[in-house]
Amino acid sequence: MTLYDSETDGTLGKPIPLGQAARTHALIIGVSHYRHLPGGSGTPNPEFDLEQPTCSSIAAVAFARWVIDEMNNPRAPLGSVELLTSPSTDFFVSPTLKRHTLDATMVNVEAAFERWMVRANSNPNNVALFYFCGHGLMRADLNLLLSDFAAKSLKPFDTAVNITKTYEGMARCAARTQCYFLDCCQQATWIMSQQTYEPGKALADPKFGVYHTGDAPKFLATAPSLPAFGVRNGMTVFTTVLLDCLRRRGTRRRADSKWVVTTAALSEALGAAIPTELPVLGGLQIHPTDGYHNGKSGLHELSCAPEIEVSLQCEPHAANALANFHMHASMPPHKPAYDYPVAGPWHFRASANHYLAAASFPEGQYDKAEFEVWVLPPGPMSQILEIK
Repeated sequence: MTLYDSETDGTLGKPIPLGQAARTHALIIGVSHYRHLPGGSGTPNPEFDLEQPTCSSIAAVAFARWVIDEMNNPRAPLGSVELLTSPSTDFFVSPTLKRHTLDATMVNVEAAFERWMVRANSNPNNVALFYFCGHGLMRADLNLLLSDFAAKSLKPFDTAVNITKTYEGMARCAARTQCYFLDCCQQATWIMSQQTYEPGKALADPKFGVYHTGDAPKFLATAPSLPAFGVRNGMTVFTTVLLDCLRRRGTRRRADSKWVVTTAALSEALGAAIPTELPVLGGLQIHPTDGYHNGKSGLHELSCAPEIEVSLQCEPHAANALANFHMHASMPPHKPAYDYPVAGPWHFRASANHYLAAASFPEGQYDKAEFEVWVLPPGPMSQILEIK
């Protein structure tokens, strides 16, 4: 069952521009419970000793929450959401509309994928979003493991999605903007080295001579051969960073002055992000972008300028303790403005803009210093103020 369909459930109170036929269609999968892995509810497959990733369904639900509650794309308003989680859970599409998510088995995922593909294929201006969080294993191709993975002892990968081939097969889809968010490991384990061919099932078979010609980036949680991390019973590192980038850091100012998340800006912001959790989790995680990618597509329009981290300090360092700091937008009405009558260095968030700033010294120990500050995503912005 589809979680949300604007054709039958309405627009959830969000206005749709008159005559706008294009829609955004999302397929979201999160697997925290694997029946045939240790700790699962089914017969364990002794060939695989992967842990139960308790954060995966939490991350998938959080991404679905952003898509339904926050995503704003006037050029392709939300059309539908397919949400599959293991374990299944109740999800409030709106305060008065509760749906139960489907279990992320191969049968359910195949059916949801077909519904998603048909909708996305209905208009070349549609936006197709694919999100997966759970276990991933790779040989040359990347396989996404579904909740009934390894159900067949002789053919364990019958219930894994070969996303590499599926992505190639999605070149047949008319939607010119397709985004794939893959929050999973890409480790090449011993068991994968024993496979004599690329395992896993393509949900859409590639066609010879048919290639992606639009914008179809794959945003990856980590690089090939590396793991991806999450907090037990909490959020994953990648989805935490992804949502932050979608809300503010992965934006560009369009010619009409609107701040928009584009695929290029999102790729840059994800690549620049260094999550603070990693020293605690004890590993390396980068966020590369792969696939056919022209970077021009808009995914989300903000209602106001994004807030970006700013770090300012005086040189010489002794001047920090004596300075008052003021910063305001350079253009009338000179808003927003920030005043810090306390000792520096100063660390705060400011709306993206061009600012005029000053460090003054009430006791006259140094001359007043005036300077320009550009605050732009993805940030953070750091500047040293030369004081005389």
